[in-house]
Formats: sequence, C-alpha cells, structure tokens
Amino acid sequence: MTESFLLTNGAALRESAEGSQRWAQSESSAMPVEVLQPQPGERILDVCSGRGNKALQIASRLRGEGALVCVDRDARKMRVLEERFAAVGAVVEPIVADAGTFVPAARFDRVLLDAPCSGTGVVGRHPEARWKKRPGDGERLAAEQAALLEGAARLVYEGGALVYAVCSTDPREGIEVVNAFLARHNFSRGLVPAALEPFFTLDGDVLVPPGIEGRDGFFIARLERSL
Repeated sequence: MTESFLLTNGAALRESAEGSQRWAQSESSAMPVEVLQPQPGERILDVCSGRGNKALQIASRLRGEGALVCVDRDARKMRVLEERFAAVGAVVEPIVADAGTFVPAARFDRVLLDAPCSGTGVVGRHPEARWKKRPGDGERLAAEQAALLEGAARLVYEGGALVYAVCSTDPREGIEVVNAFLARHNFSRGLVPAALEPFFTLDGDVLVPPGIEGRDGFFIARLERSL
C-alpha cells in the first residue's frame, strides 16, 4: 500500500481517485506521520484519529507488522475509518472513546496526537471559517490540548515518541503548549527528519506557514520520553 503522493492540481486528484482507494489530505497534514516515523513491529496509537487519513499512512509504514490503535469520540468518523481500512485490507483496532480518559491494555512505542484546534492554518481553504474565529480561541483550546497531551504522554513507553500536531500557527496552541508540557514531564524534543528542515523552528519543531506554495499552516513537535 503506497502511503501518499503529492498532486499539484485538483483535476489530477479527481482522476487518480476515480475507482481507487485513495483519499485526499493536504501536504502539511501528511507531515505529522513523517515526524512520527512509525516502524514495522511497533505498537502505535493514533489519538483523535478522525476519518483515518494519518492512520492509513501509519498502517502503510507498519507493513502488516505490529499494531495500530485508533481512538476518537465521534462514532461516525470511526465507521468511515473502518470502511477505509477494510477497502485497502489493512488492520486497525478502532475505539470510540474520549481520548482524555482512554485507558489501553498496554502502552505504545509511538503516539500521534493531532489535537482539536482553532484551525487558523486552514482558513485559506475554508474562507468562511474566518467569521467564526474569536481572539480567545487559542487560549481556550490550549487548555484542552494540554489535557490531551498529558493523557497521551502516560501511554508512551520509556524511550518512545509522542508527536503533537495542530493545524494552527497560533503559538498559544503550539509552542506554548509544548514548552509547558516539557517543563513538567520527563520528555525532551526529538530529532525531526531532515526532509522537513525548511520548516524547522529554533527549538527544533516544525512550523509550516499557511498559504506558501498552497500549504496549510501546521505546528508539529516530536517529544521523546526519557529512559
């Protein structure tokens, strides 16, 4: 199963998807899995997995070896995820649950948290959304994001990796959430693949500015739990 490929126009996307099991996401949306770097044989958790675009990327990299658990509280989205996995013959354990209170049977080698956010990085594709934004959205959502990050951290093995991502460039939802978390926990920033170097921040995170070459805005941090 090919993980993903980049198309430069919508017409090509429609033609390539016709009669096949392919689903669209933005270039920036695919980057968190590149930062996660899942490996065959590992046990992986995708938190707030939605309809499963990133989960399908992860499954491709596992190559049928290991385990993938997906958690989301929206049962409708999880049904779509299951249908997509069935269509490509990949294996997943879907769980409908609140990510903040989810308690697994065992911990994970790697955890991906694509947290709910203000979505300021994708306003270019959804211009109507700008009328729904409020100045306090970043601060309000940061509390929920911090709680989800706390919960996800407890599920990572020592030496494991946790990737935190939001489709927002608001520092209240990105670097401030991560820095506050690192100040409280035995985690440190991990190395990010060199392919994403054009988007590195001074702290070593990934910050994709919105609108440049058609990309969505995204913040991504790789956090590794100390042994």
